[in-house]
Amino acid sequence: AAVYDEDDNALIVSSPIQSEVVSIDLETEEINWILGPHEGYEGSSEYLAEYLLTAVGDDFEWQWCQHAPMILPDFDNDPDTIDILLLDNGQNKSYDEEGATDAADNYSRGVQYRINQKTMTVEQIWEYGEERGSDCYATYLGDADYLYETGNRLLCFGGQLRVDGEPVDDIISGVLGNTVTNSRVVEVSEDGDVVYEVAVHENEYSLSAETYQTERLDL
Repeated sequence: AAVYDEDDNALIVSSPIQSEVVSIDLETEEINWILGPHEGYEGSSEYLAEYLLTAVGDDFEWQWCQHAPMILPDFDNDPDTIDILLLDNGQNKSYDEEGATDAADNYSRGVQYRINQKTMTVEQIWEYGEERGSDCYATYLGDADYLYETGNRLLCFGGQLRVDGEPVDDIISGVLGNTVTNSRVVEVSEDGDVVYEVAVHENEYSLSAETYQTERLDL
């Protein structure tokens, strides 16, 4: 994904494979900041470490293999901050196989971060999904939208790979259509109450029932 940040004349780019959300100054083409876990910045990537945001506050968790960052309204009326909502797939939660979280114990979530671009810090403001556990775990694909009329969040857990109903992380098999891929769309209030939910399952014609980007439309 690539999102234009009009206030800062910057391009916010999401790279799921690298678990990075990067702000780039469009005038200078310099990096403003990098949102993501502080893993993998050794060797040839070490020069990027200076742009990494520092986590502050309690109950903070980095995103992994995220999708669909969305710039939110200026909730705190602070010109130095920017709020971003995204779908945190949570895939593996590590680049190291030994430290990876098993799919059966994993979860995906919608998460709102507040980035202070002056102090280069980030805090977690809101999340939904951890309480659902593997029920909403989507290895890949997804979306997160802020609904301006209600303040609700529309979350798409798009690529839920399942074998005998149990979560797995075999993306290649899912992409090739050899593993059941379900999905789930949840609209949730700011307080975490589910407004409605749609579960999409495989059928006799196809094992693939993934969704990618969802929108709430007026009929």
